[in-house]
Amino acid sequence: VSTQSTGLRTSAQRLTASCVIMKAQNQASEGYLWLFAWFVLNIGVTLMNKAFFQWYQFNFPIALSMIHMLFSGIGSMIVLRVGGYETQQLTLREQVPVALFSVLFCANIVVGNSALRFVAVSLVQVVRSVIPGVTMVLSMIILGKTYTRAYYWVILLIVMGVALASMGEVEFHMLGFLLTLLVCLLSSSKSVMAQKFLVGKLKFHPFELLQRMALLAAAQMAILSFLLEYDDISAWWSEHSDVDAVGGAIDAEQFALLLAGNGFLAFLLNYTNFMTTKKTSALTVTVAGNVKHMLTILFSVMMFQNPISALNAVGTIVTLVG
Repeated sequence: VSTQSTGLRTSAQRLTASCVIMKAQNQASEGYLWLFAWFVLNIGVTLMNKAFFQWYQFNFPIALSMIHMLFSGIGSMIVLRVGGYETQQLTLREQVPVALFSVLFCANIVVGNSALRFVAVSLVQVVRSVIPGVTMVLSMIILGKTYTRAYYWVILLIVMGVALASMGEVEFHMLGFLLTLLVCLLSSSKSVMAQKFLVGKLKFHPFELLQRMALLAAAQMAILSFLLEYDDISAWWSEHSDVDAVGGAIDAEQFALLLAGNGFLAFLLNYTNFMTTKKTSALTVTVAGNVKHMLTILFSVMMFQNPISALNAVGTIVTLVG
């Protein structure tokens, strides 16, 4: 009887271990699927934003960011209600960090889109390759994580590559470069704080976090856009709606559909970003983003024909190897 009990106990332990392994493998596969979706959407939204600036002269990053947040907030609200998800009732003390996170999210998008006005997509993507290093430092400070020495050497290589690429940039613009550096800090902070909200004490569902954050950010951007961009947007519309203008009047219905499509893609991007962060980690998302940078650089050079010097190319390669 003792032998049979031992055998049954061993079989149960093996079965439990197999279930744990299968569950871990399924979670890893699910994480990779979310990562791939985020990867594709990130490239698409980045290039589409640049197209609005370069092809339509719609140089209003705050207004464009507001559309992103509006679609993200409304989309999340619809999904939460249709899907029957329960949302948390937060105390005033718990609402404060969410409000601050919305400010961080707002700043990250506005500054990122503003940088695209001044510098090529290729340089933006190369400089943003330092984000994993910033994320690593913030994860150590905020989440208490530790990393091996190899990580530090990789980050050093990336920083060297960014320096070379920046020095060799043909269309270098100091303000755009500084804005891109600021985006690196904001983006890393956003990734670390998002993970804290998703797997920490509050454990928000990604749609709930996106709804709370996006609607607050949209309101902030609406105020900023009205104060800073309203007159310029009015002048832009007057110029591009004039049938006698060079190139003719813009097709208002087509342009509105493009903006709506851009907003919907931004909603999907924000959701996949939260899901990927939840299923993997903030550092995984930012490291995988470097592979995305390489493809974005390739597509941007093909689409927008921005020149690349030899030094810029060497710096880009060094960064991507890192």
